[in-house]
Amino acid sequence: MMRELYAEAASQKVQEIVVRMMRPQKAAWTICRKLGFQEEVMLHDYLKDLSGHKQDLILMRCDLEELWQRMEDYIEKSDWPRDG
Repeated sequence: MMRELYAEAASQKVQEIVVRMMRPQKAAWTICRKLGFQEEVMLHDYLKDLSGHKQDLILMRCDLEELWQRMEDYIEKSDWPRDG
């Protein structure tokens, strides 16, 4: 799903992606961190889960322009064969 999100963002020339999640969603948080997202805001007890318990809301942001530049720099410095 994240791959599709990045592909769509790239095709639409989106500059950043913002995701929202509840604090217990640790797997989603971990995946987002690995993909370049940074935690921007945490709102304490902002919403309720399906059981009615209050949960913290986390907003994470990925600056795609910065991410694309880091990827370009990485590829440029690597020894990956390139055509041309």
